[in-house]
Amino acid sequence: MIVVVSWNGSMRKGRILREALMREIISYKRAVELFSYDEATGDLIPNGTCCGRITGTKAGSLDTSLKGYQRWRVTADGRTYQASRLIWFIKTGVWPNTIDHINGNSLDNRWQNLRNVNQK
Repeated sequence: MIVVVSWNGSMRKGRILREALMREIISYKRAVELFSYDEATGDLIPNGTCCGRITGTKAGSLDTSLKGYQRWRVTADGRTYQASRLIWFIKTGVWPNTIDHINGNSLDNRWQNLRNVNQK
């Protein structure tokens, strides 16, 4: 359990973090129920009208960090995932440690461009 206490002793941030951590990570069965993976394009495609998207369109949205790093994020069942990590999970059935994009392009989620690495 992570508890963050601000300088004035407020527990609000800690409560919010605990609630976020307690949300269950998506199961393999649920992931493949919600998404298909297009290996040619590297896109996750919603099955049905999941996640506010129409079937056949690319799932997720572009997220840019303050440092300018871009990646696709996908929300499923109230939890947000990096698309590359969810793709790895769908393809292998195992959650990755850290996903490395071999060609350096973090938006290129084609299977041949992803590898699971241990964080340094």
